[in-house]
Amino acid sequence: GKKVWLNIQAFFLNMARGIATPEGLQGYEKINRTYIDSDFYYLNNLLNVNFIEFHALENLLLGKTFISVCREEYALTKNSQGYQLKSINPIEFRGDNIVSDYDISLQYSDSLDLQRITMLNYYNDDGFEVLYEDWNEFEGKRLPNNVKINIKGSKNSQIIIENTKFDSTEMQTPFKVPSNYTKVELK
Repeated sequence: GKKVWLNIQAFFLNMARGIATPEGLQGYEKINRTYIDSDFYYLNNLLNVNFIEFHALENLLLGKTFISVCREEYALTKNSQGYQLKSINPIEFRGDNIVSDYDISLQYSDSLDLQRITMLNYYNDDGFEVLYEDWNEFEGKRLPNNVKINIKGSKNSQIIIENTKFDSTEMQTPFKVPSNYTKVELK
């Protein structure tokens, strides 16, 4: 509800660190010694959307529905995987003085774990898909071990998140970008 800590490892080495708060994102990567310090513009630009803010990011990472869903705007069907919600008409999102319309599909398992959400811009081919796999129980909550984000736009990308450990320890560690790192300017 207040912070999302990110720690990226490859081959047992810490490669990058980051933090998301309601105010924005900060992160640095060690190989090129660069960092970002931004509101949610960076993440929205990366995902080709205009509506991600802190609570939407938190819910996206936790496998919760991160967009508003109104019964009148979606059709619910039962299928072999569980349940699907599909937008009847394009859904309008407003953010950063931009209005975008998306065709949206959400797939839930029979136990109502979110398996997939697909959002495609109604006017172009931009969009993204988030896949959730390998759900586990942690302190009475269901959480996905694997989150895969496929980004479609002028440049296609993929983000794979593997949650290897869930911990509810309260952390008071301050986040600080090393002083000799170069800021990445976002366009």
